[in-house]
Amino acid sequence: MKKKLLLGLSLTLVAFSTSCISNSANGNNKKGNSNNIDEQIKKPMQTDENLNQNLRPNKEPNESSNETKTETTSPSVLENTIQDQSKQKDPISTLNNSDTIQHLPNFPLLPPTFPGFQKPEHAISKPELEINQIDAYKKIFDRSFAISFNVVTQNIENGVRNNDEISFLSTGTGWVLDYAWKNGVENSDELMLYIATNAHVYKYAYNTLDDKLRNIFPEYFTNKEQKGAKVASFGLGIPLKEPNLEQIESGRHEGNQNIVSYFINSKDQKYLDGLKDIKLVGEQIFSNPKTVFVATDFFDKKTNEDLLKKHSNYQPDFDGIQRIGKDFAVFAIKVKFGELTRQAQTDQNLKKLLDHIKNGINSIKNDVTLFSSKQYPNHDKLKIPYISYDYYSIYSHKDQYKDFNNKKDILSPNAKRIYIAGFPSDNDNANNQYFWKNYPKGTKIQDTAFTRRSFLNSAEVNNLLDEKTISYGIGVQGQVQNSSLYYGASGSLAINEFGMPVGIYSSISSKTNDIKDTSNWGAFTFLVQNSNDPFYGPEHNLIDASDKTLYPHQEKSYRQNLKVLAQQDDFFKDFSKTALFESGI
Repeated sequence: MKKKLLLGLSLTLVAFSTSCISNSANGNNKKGNSNNIDEQIKKPMQTDENLNQNLRPNKEPNESSNETKTETTSPSVLENTIQDQSKQKDPISTLNNSDTIQHLPNFPLLPPTFPGFQKPEHAISKPELEINQIDAYKKIFDRSFAISFNVVTQNIENGVRNNDEISFLSTGTGWVLDYAWKNGVENSDELMLYIATNAHVYKYAYNTLDDKLRNIFPEYFTNKEQKGAKVASFGLGIPLKEPNLEQIESGRHEGNQNIVSYFINSKDQKYLDGLKDIKLVGEQIFSNPKTVFVATDFFDKKTNEDLLKKHSNYQPDFDGIQRIGKDFAVFAIKVKFGELTRQAQTDQNLKKLLDHIKNGINSIKNDVTLFSSKQYPNHDKLKIPYISYDYYSIYSHKDQYKDFNNKKDILSPNAKRIYIAGFPSDNDNANNQYFWKNYPKGTKIQDTAFTRRSFLNSAEVNNLLDEKTISYGIGVQGQVQNSSLYYGASGSLAINEFGMPVGIYSSISSKTNDIKDTSNWGAFTFLVQNSNDPFYGPEHNLIDASDKTLYPHQEKSYRQNLKVLAQQDDFFKDFSKTALFESGI
């Protein structure tokens, strides 16, 4: 089938509506920029043989050791793969054995209008605001958990739906994005953790919301034939020992000091396989996950449809559902804080979990104060302690920022460091997860994290919350050298030299063959995109897109969704005053 040429030979498209792309988008901090997307996408793609970084999605849909890894897929092979999937009647039936990892084609390819920078843009230097490497990894560690989903997929076997549960079907890394005490009362009996991870890690969290919300969030539910699919239980993992935060050489192992122990909210002995350290804590400590936001079809209906139909991977005859999105998700778990505190008095393992949760929420609380009290580069000095102005937009679209010359001390086109850490899995050690860091010891770190070759498209997510759904990637990923954290690190937090969260780890170099090799590229998905870009898409904000002067076509984000859920779902109604939104969402 002949496909439309969009964004060159990329896996992805853009992020907003065509009207947002082609018309002026006026915001408080920008001036409008008019682009004709229909003309832009027909232009031939500029290529550069030196830009082949061979990245692939850092997917870990199944921790099974017999899962295969394929070589980097060329665009033509990728098309055939997708076409084959469109004919497949039961795309989820083989996930537990050989869910093939999709790879990015030979990337990154530059958009037709990308400035021909020969040298990297320098980062704004504020050494007095920088944190050291140990503090950076400690901050990420305090916010992070290994996460696992034990799922009833209802996959088809011999023409019949299978109701068996698959343990540890999806594992990865999550981090505390936000939190809320019940009714806003600190140290009350219940605490809600809002945890961020990759969409491809979260993709098997089927039907977590009340069915009455299906009309509002249809993208978060399965088709009716798969309606019995569900998360049976959920696991939070942390190292029980103090982790090593010092750097180690690429090729060395972090060792058992950093190994993860899992707490599973069940008492079922079937989860004890003898290969992982698992604590069965029952349902009285924390709940199963509830979907808050998955970054798929998060614009208005017309925008979503326009973007999809212009996407290079769009297939009119696809036998399933096609969407557009980014590799980002937020879910909620309710912690019975009072009960956990009581049990932690006599259980040292639960004391470790309690302390870790406290450290995570205190980290966010401190960040809210820190980034609103001083002016940091790439931040608006408001209460949300996450990047406000992304590097790519400043790097390539200075003309879209209002009064750019008067904000040169804020709008940095580059970072000195991007610290990433999470919980990759060791295939040679029963797929146990370990806390691992980027920037291995002994490697030279450049003064700038990004060059003109560092930006690439987001990857697609297959079988996203439904066995027949594909979400094609939009928006920007940023590549970082010496950051190839292995599978299981998917969803890790990425912060800059100031300790400011900027994105979520989502892709890995295909040259990486085991957990010990951190010498290759890794890539993270940006949390925000300020620019109206003909290649990667218009402005969007995954955390808070409620300002319609900035994000006129975006209908769903973490904050916007949480507001709806707090009004319509009893699970959320007492948890609308969060650390990020103290007055309520």
